[in-house]
Amino acid sequence: MRPFAKWIFYMWHRVEIQGIENLEDLTKPQARLLFSGHQNALADPIFGCVALPMQMHYFTRADVFANPLARALLLRLNMMPIFRPIDRATEMVERNQDTFNSAHARLESGACLGIFPEAGHLDERRIRRFKHGSARFILSALGRKGIQDQCLHVQPMALDFERYEGYRSLARIRVGTALDLSSFGSNPEDNGPNRIALSHQMREGLLT
Repeated sequence: MRPFAKWIFYMWHRVEIQGIENLEDLTKPQARLLFSGHQNALADPIFGCVALPMQMHYFTRADVFANPLARALLLRLNMMPIFRPIDRATEMVERNQDTFNSAHARLESGACLGIFPEAGHLDERRIRRFKHGSARFILSALGRKGIQDQCLHVQPMALDFERYEGYRSLARIRVGTALDLSSFGSNPEDNGPNRIALSHQMREGLLT
């Protein structure tokens, strides 16, 4: 589906890609997590999938997996369900932990994950406050031996749609340099101060 989706996206938008050099050596597997703002619902992950050279694995809100056919398709497209408080799902913590375990395994194999720390989309050209679920996942990933061996790269990926509904409007993607996470240590504690500090660092990295 990727060539077809790319053809549609590039036909509708004028695409500008910056910072590909910040992805470093793509000839070998590297654990990588790209985070971005969420302006444009489904178009945001599609943009990442068609504009970047590697295959992407995205965290996706769980309610869109409710339909069995949609669930089967989304899982085959490397999407992973995340349950939010607004979903009011039963056993939400346990089910999210299952998703985290799957995502950890993918990172250990050298996959590239995409995540939206705002935990929801809004048709406005601004970066909103980050929820701490993304920081929680990253802190847990940093403490895993298999991911440490891969040297996890956490990088901002700015997405900007001039007018996402406008034909031939500009769509821009910019990949930034990897965050310096050395201050959290090799086995960081998942606590409130660390989540706040990491969320702040991520948001500043995206705005820079």
